[in-house]
Amino acid sequence: MSASELYIDGIGKIDFVGGVVRLELVALESTEEGKEPVPEVRQKLVMPARGLLQSLSVIQNMVQKMVDAGVIQQVDPDKADDKKKKAS
Repeated sequence: MSASELYIDGIGKIDFVGGVVRLELVALESTEEGKEPVPEVRQKLVMPARGLLQSLSVIQNMVQKMVDAGVIQQVDPDKADDKKKKAS
């Protein structure tokens, strides 16, 4: 069985009800020419809380690999807050 692919720009809303997590997978869509694209729900991903925790671990591992490869930079939350305060 081959897996299908779905492109998304990110996760919109996340709900947790009755031990089940529901994530809205969104893609940016242009509604009118010259206006900013808006997120539109493409699909919903539904999993148990345990599945979300396992997914978080996998994502954290990928983020660390991207940091190690120099693809992204890790930001210290305390320093980011200091920059925001100074800019205000």
